[in-house]
Amino acid sequence: TRKVNTIVLDKTGTLTRGKPAVTGIVAANGLPEHDLLRLAAAVEVGSEHPLGEAIVARARELGLELPKAEGFTSITGQGVRGRVDGREVVLGNRALMTRAGIHLNGLEERGEELARGGATPMYVAVGGEGAGLIAVADTLKPESTEAVAQLKALGLDVWMLTGDNRATAEAIAREVGIEHVLAEVLPEQKAAKVKALQAEGKTVAMVGDGINDAPALAQADLGIAIGTGTDVAIAASDITLIGGDLRTIVTAIALSRRTVGTIRQGLFWAFAYNVALVPVAMGALYVAFGILLNPVIAAAAMAMSSVSVVTNALRLRGFKRPASAREILHPPLRARIADAGYLVAVGLLALAVGAGALWLSERSGMGATGAMGTDMEMAADGQRDMRVMVGDESDPSGEHDEMPIGAGAVAPAEAGLRVEWISDPVAPEPGQPVTFAYRVVDEQSGEVVSDLPLDHERQMHLILTSRDLAQFQHIHPEPGDDGVYRVDTKLPAAGTYLLYDEFVHAGQTVLDRRELTVGAPSNAGAALTPDQAPKTVAGFTVALNAAETITAGEATNFTFTLSRDGAPVTDLAPYLGAAAHVAIVSEDAADFAHTHGEAVAPAPAGDDDRAAGDDGHGVPAAFGPEVQVEHAFPEPGRYKIWGQFSHDGQVLTAPFTVEVR
Repeated sequence: TRKVNTIVLDKTGTLTRGKPAVTGIVAANGLPEHDLLRLAAAVEVGSEHPLGEAIVARARELGLELPKAEGFTSITGQGVRGRVDGREVVLGNRALMTRAGIHLNGLEERGEELARGGATPMYVAVGGEGAGLIAVADTLKPESTEAVAQLKALGLDVWMLTGDNRATAEAIAREVGIEHVLAEVLPEQKAAKVKALQAEGKTVAMVGDGINDAPALAQADLGIAIGTGTDVAIAASDITLIGGDLRTIVTAIALSRRTVGTIRQGLFWAFAYNVALVPVAMGALYVAFGILLNPVIAAAAMAMSSVSVVTNALRLRGFKRPASAREILHPPLRARIADAGYLVAVGLLALAVGAGALWLSERSGMGATGAMGTDMEMAADGQRDMRVMVGDESDPSGEHDEMPIGAGAVAPAEAGLRVEWISDPVAPEPGQPVTFAYRVVDEQSGEVVSDLPLDHERQMHLILTSRDLAQFQHIHPEPGDDGVYRVDTKLPAAGTYLLYDEFVHAGQTVLDRRELTVGAPSNAGAALTPDQAPKTVAGFTVALNAAETITAGEATNFTFTLSRDGAPVTDLAPYLGAAAHVAIVSEDAADFAHTHGEAVAPAPAGDDDRAAGDDGHGVPAAFGPEVQVEHAFPEPGRYKIWGQFSHDGQVLTAPFTVEVR
């Protein structure tokens, strides 16, 4: 954050509470206010926009009966339209009215007046004529003004980003103390606005909470998500604030600056310590004083360097939120003296330990003629960063060998193979890059098997799930020149992860299973609840249709149906040689299966040549909206199902939970 000089704050949900409410209704052309609100709310029932939800909520508060709207259409960043009681109703901002060629009959002036007061005017047209407007306002969070003042005190250039019209945006900006406003920005333009600021040489931090903020969070040099925001925004950000208080941004900046300062102190101390004492360990004092350190004492002195750096870093655990931005920029004298005093104390202690070590060395005769140095055995440092696990070594508890193998697959030992697993680092932390490597060895010949056949376009399929079945990845180790299959990934949350590595050898499907702890182990397994509700993934809706009762041991047909904006998706593409890849894990993680779906009906051939032919695996080049999967669950219980589909190069993953009787 020392490099960041510009911070962009999304308005809705970040500066404001994110819960807009209707603050005024202006009717025109003789239409009563209640009728205006009723027609507007009837159209907005089909919308998920916060402004639309506020209008619907107000209508229901007043007990208005909302008729069903037909032909609902949402115009991104502008509004909605539909037919209510046989009349065409258009509801949105002034840009939508201009686009639709609707005359507002003088409502513009009233709308601008409301906008200058901080409300968002939503114009309503009925039958092609302006019928009135509805004012909707989103109140500021109490702490927003203080947070903006603190950010400015840190020297940051503060901007507000919003889709509101300029008059509304500037009114809210004035209230909170922001001079720079980016108004009337469509959701898909947010990332471009951040990029434009970067093009001016600014280092930009973006703060947001909504789904449409995710591209801008990813584009920014530093993405900060509000903890009360959407999962998509949190996933796209670099930092997630706990709660919705903007002042925690200032706290994060203070902590980062304190952390950078501590890192610099540690680097300075480590270099200075080594520059001073490495020559001593090499015998620099022998010529003048006849002193030569015994290797054991030299090693202890080196450990002192690490202890000083680590203990200095541990002082960060006592970090407290600064009382003001001024305290961040100009730390109190007491804090600066404490920092310097600690380092001086460590230095004096190191000198005392060194002097004592020299004295003991001379008293005990452990100098140049010490006998211990000749018998020391050195281990290769490179071996400390890698761990090879084979059989029982991969799981000291013995649970690895007892884990059951998925249906249709055999354990490596049954296939005459040994799988060596390498994890780097050995104990990864959440979000830390980690490399998994698999070496497949023929037990009889001892040779590495590096020519595994392709199975659905890959030689290996590695499926990872967390013990609570909340996390899921489907990745593919690739072979290297040394015959080892490697893949890089990150595991986002702490806990125990299950690794299912699947490949084909000699006509058999082989499944290697093991566990990995990230950060701290999970204390409990999954607690699944049946969930077959449609899932929304990247704008697509994935629905799962299954039998009302699923019986263990019997083949069950599942049908996935994909749609987008209510229309069936008929241009799905093969994903790794199949219409779909489906992973299934039981609640207790005892049962695992990796199966594939089939296209129910290929898309009809037409002008789009993607509908013709197939991908070489018997899968149509384009199909949909239905994909069918058949699977027999081995035992009663609850199972997590992940369905994976491909559309236009994008992999869509949808999770469901079913109960088996």
